[in-house]
Amino acid sequence: MLTLSRQQLAQFEDLAERQFQNRLLSHLLAKHADVVPHGATIESPKSRLADLPPGTLAAFVSASLRRARGRGLSWASNLSAYVVLRILVAPDFDDAPRLAQRLSVAAAADVRFDDIVANFDDQDWDAVRRERAASRRTAHHG
Repeated sequence: MLTLSRQQLAQFEDLAERQFQNRLLSHLLAKHADVVPHGATIESPKSRLADLPPGTLAAFVSASLRRARGRGLSWASNLSAYVVLRILVAPDFDDAPRLAQRLSVAAAADVRFDDIVANFDDQDWDAVRRERAASRRTAHHG
C-alpha cells in the first residue's frame, strides 16, 4: 500500500489548487474577457478582464476562492460560479441579505451553487448590484 507523508499530500494539494486556479483564469479570459467588473472588484473598475495584468486577475481569483471557501463552498463548480458572480454582479454580492442566508444553508447542505441562485433573474441581480453599491458608498462615507 502506498503511503503519502503530510508533506507529499500538501504538495499534491498545492499543485491541484494551482491547476484549478489556472483553469479558472483560462475560463474567465475565454468566456468573460470583455466584461468590465462591477464595483471596485479589481484594480480599476473600468478595465476589461482581458486588459488586466495577469497577476492582478490571478490575485483576485485566489482571494475569491478563499472567500468562497470561507462561505463553506467546496465543489469546483460552486467555486467557479462564485468567482464569476463576484465579477459580473459585485465583489461582495454574497453579503446581500437575499443571498447570505441561502449561502449558509446551502453550504451546510453541500448543494450546488446553481441551485442557490436558480430563481434569480436579471432584475434580482440588478437589485443585488444596487444594494451592494449603496452599501459600499455608505461604508466609504459613513
